[in-house]
Amino acid sequence: METPVAMSIDSCPKKFDAITRAYNGRTYAFAGPKVYQVWYENNLPQKASFDVSEMFPGGPKEVSAVLSNSRSGVTTLFDGRTEYRFRWNKKAQRFHMTKTRSPQNLSQNITVTPNLAFEWFDGNQVIAQDRRFAIFDAYWNLSTFEGDLKRYFPNLPRDLIGVIYNGGETALLYTRSNKLKVYHTKKYRIVQEYPVKIGEFVGCL
Repeated sequence: METPVAMSIDSCPKKFDAITRAYNGRTYAFAGPKVYQVWYENNLPQKASFDVSEMFPGGPKEVSAVLSNSRSGVTTLFDGRTEYRFRWNKKAQRFHMTKTRSPQNLSQNITVTPNLAFEWFDGNQVIAQDRRFAIFDAYWNLSTFEGDLKRYFPNLPRDLIGVIYNGGETALLYTRSNKLKVYHTKKYRIVQEYPVKIGEFVGCL
Protein backbone atom coordinates (compact mmCIF):
# COMPACT_ATOMS: atom_id res chain seq x y z
CA MET A 1 0.00 0.00 0.00
CA GLU A 2 1.48 3.34 -1.06
CA THR A 3 1.49 6.42 1.15
CA PRO A 4 -1.24 8.96 0.34
CA VAL A 5 -0.41 12.05 -1.69
CA ALA A 6 -1.03 15.24 0.28
CA MET A 7 -2.77 18.11 -1.49
CA SER A 8 -1.13 21.49 -1.94
CA ILE A 9 -2.19 24.24 0.47
CA ASP A 10 -5.44 25.72 -0.76
CA SER A 11 -8.39 27.82 0.39
CA CYS A 12 -10.03 26.91 3.68
CA PRO A 13 -13.51 25.40 3.87
CA LYS A 14 -16.15 27.53 5.59
CA LYS A 15 -17.10 24.62 7.83
CA PHE A 16 -16.43 20.97 8.51
CA ASP A 17 -18.96 18.16 8.06
CA ALA A 18 -17.52 15.80 10.69
CA ILE A 19 -14.48 15.45 12.92
CA THR A 20 -12.85 12.72 15.02
CA ARG A 21 -9.69 11.88 16.92
CA ALA A 22 -8.60 8.49 15.64
CA TYR A 23 -6.85 5.63 17.43
CA ASN A 24 -3.50 6.86 16.04
CA GLY A 25 -3.87 10.07 18.07
CA ARG A 26 -4.43 12.23 14.99
CA THR A 27 -7.44 14.45 14.39
CA TYR A 28 -9.35 14.18 11.10
CA ALA A 29 -11.66 16.97 9.96
CA PHE A 30 -13.84 16.29 6.91
CA ALA A 31 -15.11 18.98 4.54
CA GLY A 32 -16.76 17.80 1.33
CA PRO A 33 -14.30 15.59 -0.62
CA LYS A 34 -11.33 16.63 1.55
CA VAL A 35 -10.02 15.45 4.89
CA TYR A 36 -7.58 17.46 7.00
CA GLN A 37 -5.12 15.59 9.22
CA VAL A 38 -3.68 17.29 12.31
CA TRP A 39 -1.06 15.68 14.55
CA TYR A 40 2.13 16.23 16.52
CA GLU A 41 5.60 14.98 15.61
CA ASN A 42 8.57 15.68 17.90
CA ASN A 43 6.25 18.03 19.82
CA LEU A 44 5.66 20.12 16.70
CA PRO A 45 2.21 20.54 15.11
CA GLN A 46 1.83 18.90 11.68
CA LYS A 47 -0.98 19.53 9.21
CA ALA A 48 -1.87 18.05 5.83
CA SER A 49 -4.92 17.68 3.60
CA PHE A 50 -5.97 14.81 1.33
CA ASP A 51 -8.81 13.64 -0.82
CA VAL A 52 -10.97 11.45 1.41
CA SER A 53 -10.47 8.60 -1.10
CA GLU A 54 -6.66 8.95 -0.74
CA MET A 55 -6.64 8.66 3.04
CA PHE A 56 -9.53 6.15 3.19
CA PRO A 57 -9.27 4.10 -0.04
CA GLY A 58 -12.50 2.33 -0.93
CA GLY A 59 -14.51 4.64 1.31
CA PRO A 60 -17.08 7.29 0.43
CA LYS A 61 -16.19 10.47 -1.45
CA GLU A 62 -17.75 12.54 1.34
CA VAL A 63 -18.96 11.73 4.85
CA SER A 64 -22.02 12.68 6.88
CA ALA A 65 -20.49 11.52 10.20
CA VAL A 66 -17.36 9.82 11.51
CA LEU A 67 -16.73 7.71 14.62
CA SER A 68 -13.50 6.36 16.16
CA ASN A 69 -13.47 3.52 18.67
CA SER A 70 -10.61 3.91 21.17
CA ARG A 71 -10.83 0.25 22.19
CA SER A 72 -11.03 -1.54 18.84
CA GLY A 73 -8.98 1.02 16.91
CA VAL A 74 -11.61 1.18 14.16
CA THR A 75 -12.66 4.46 12.54
CA THR A 76 -16.08 4.29 10.87
CA LEU A 77 -17.10 6.68 8.09
CA PHE A 78 -20.80 7.19 7.42
CA ASP A 79 -22.28 8.24 4.11
CA GLY A 80 -25.99 8.35 4.85
CA ARG A 81 -26.89 4.83 5.99
CA THR A 82 -23.77 3.18 4.60
CA GLU A 83 -20.86 2.58 6.98
CA TYR A 84 -17.23 1.98 6.06
CA ARG A 85 -14.90 0.59 8.74
CA PHE A 86 -11.16 1.35 8.66
CA ARG A 87 -7.95 0.68 10.57
CA TRP A 88 -4.76 2.76 10.52
CA ASN A 89 -1.80 1.39 8.56
CA LYS A 90 1.27 2.92 10.19
CA LYS A 91 3.69 1.86 7.45
CA ALA A 92 1.56 3.31 4.63
CA GLN A 93 0.43 6.29 6.73
CA ARG A 94 -3.16 5.84 5.62
CA PHE A 95 -6.21 3.81 6.58
CA HIS A 96 -7.25 0.46 5.13
CA MET A 97 -10.74 -0.99 5.10
CA THR A 98 -11.43 -3.84 7.50
CA LYS A 99 -11.69 -7.25 5.86
CA THR A 100 -15.12 -8.08 7.21
CA ARG A 101 -18.47 -6.28 7.35
CA SER A 102 -17.35 -3.25 5.34
CA PRO A 103 -18.92 -1.48 3.64
CA GLN A 104 -22.43 -2.32 4.77
CA ASN A 105 -25.77 -0.61 5.22
CA LEU A 106 -27.04 0.11 8.72
CA SER A 107 -29.43 -2.56 9.94
CA GLN A 108 -33.17 -1.88 10.11
CA ASN A 109 -32.87 -2.04 13.91
CA ILE A 110 -31.12 1.37 13.70
CA THR A 111 -33.67 4.12 13.10
CA VAL A 112 -31.26 7.09 12.80
CA THR A 113 -29.37 8.11 9.67
CA PRO A 114 -26.23 9.61 11.23
CA ASN A 115 -25.33 13.26 10.78
CA LEU A 116 -23.34 13.14 14.03
CA ALA A 117 -21.23 10.45 15.68
CA PHE A 118 -18.90 10.36 18.69
CA GLU A 119 -17.42 8.15 21.39
CA TRP A 120 -18.58 9.26 24.85
CA PHE A 121 -16.40 9.27 27.97
CA ASP A 122 -17.94 5.98 29.13
CA GLY A 123 -16.87 4.24 25.91
CA ASN A 124 -20.31 4.17 24.31
CA GLN A 125 -20.38 4.71 20.55
CA VAL A 126 -23.09 7.25 19.74
CA ILE A 127 -24.66 8.00 16.36
CA ALA A 128 -27.34 10.66 16.06
CA GLN A 129 -29.71 12.36 13.67
CA ASP A 130 -30.99 15.72 14.80
CA ARG A 131 -32.21 15.09 18.37
CA ARG A 132 -32.45 11.29 18.18
CA PHE A 133 -29.50 9.04 19.05
CA ALA A 134 -28.55 5.38 19.13
CA ILE A 135 -25.84 3.52 21.03
CA PHE A 136 -24.11 1.80 18.14
CA ASP A 137 -22.30 -1.53 17.93
CA ALA A 138 -20.39 -1.19 14.65
CA TYR A 139 -19.13 -4.77 14.59
CA TRP A 140 -22.57 -6.35 14.88
CA ASN A 141 -24.28 -3.43 13.10
CA LEU A 142 -26.86 -3.04 15.86
CA SER A 143 -28.37 -0.37 18.06
CA THR A 144 -28.34 -1.42 21.72
CA PHE A 145 -30.34 1.61 22.87
CA GLU A 146 -32.09 4.62 21.33
CA GLY A 147 -33.37 7.79 22.92
CA ASP A 148 -33.67 11.57 22.91
CA LEU A 149 -30.26 13.25 22.63
CA LYS A 150 -31.27 16.27 24.69
CA ARG A 151 -32.52 14.11 27.56
CA TYR A 152 -29.53 11.77 27.82
CA PHE A 153 -26.82 14.26 26.79
CA PRO A 154 -28.01 17.59 28.24
CA ASN A 155 -26.69 20.88 26.88
CA LEU A 156 -24.77 19.52 23.91
CA PRO A 157 -24.41 22.17 21.17
CA ARG A 158 -27.09 21.85 18.50
CA ASP A 159 -24.42 22.17 15.79
CA LEU A 160 -22.05 19.58 17.27
CA ILE A 161 -20.10 17.61 14.62
CA GLY A 162 -17.76 15.55 16.79
CA VAL A 163 -15.82 14.99 20.01
CA ILE A 164 -12.05 15.32 19.69
CA TYR A 165 -11.03 14.55 23.27
CA ASN A 166 -12.47 12.63 26.20
CA GLY A 167 -10.64 12.61 29.50
CA GLY A 168 -12.18 12.08 32.91
CA GLU A 169 -14.68 14.86 33.50
CA THR A 170 -13.80 16.82 30.35
CA ALA A 171 -14.85 16.39 26.72
CA LEU A 172 -13.79 18.72 23.91
CA LEU A 173 -16.62 19.28 21.46
CA TYR A 174 -16.22 20.74 17.96
CA THR A 175 -19.14 22.57 16.36
CA ARG A 176 -20.17 23.40 12.80
CA SER A 177 -19.73 27.09 13.67
CA ASN A 178 -16.01 26.38 14.33
CA LYS A 179 -16.00 26.60 18.08
CA LEU A 180 -14.23 24.33 20.52
CA LYS A 181 -16.40 23.82 23.58
CA VAL A 182 -15.32 22.30 26.89
CA TYR A 183 -18.07 20.07 28.27
CA HIS A 184 -18.08 18.95 31.91
CA THR A 185 -19.35 15.37 31.83
CA LYS A 186 -20.42 15.35 35.49
CA LYS A 187 -22.13 18.76 35.46
CA TYR A 188 -23.60 18.13 31.98
CA ARG A 189 -22.85 21.59 30.67
CA ILE A 190 -20.43 23.71 28.65
CA VAL A 191 -17.93 25.41 30.95
CA GLN A 192 -15.72 27.16 28.35
CA GLU A 193 -15.65 27.81 24.64
CA TYR A 194 -13.10 29.10 22.15
CA PRO A 195 -13.45 30.27 18.54
CA VAL A 196 -11.28 28.29 16.10
CA LYS A 197 -9.48 29.84 13.15
CA ILE A 198 -9.70 27.14 10.49
CA GLY A 199 -6.52 28.22 8.74
CA GLU A 200 -4.43 27.90 11.88
CA PHE A 201 -6.14 24.66 12.88
CA VAL A 202 -5.72 22.63 9.68
CA GLY A 203 -3.14 24.62 7.69
CA CYS A 204 -5.13 26.18 4.84
CA LEU A 205 -5.39 29.72 3.51
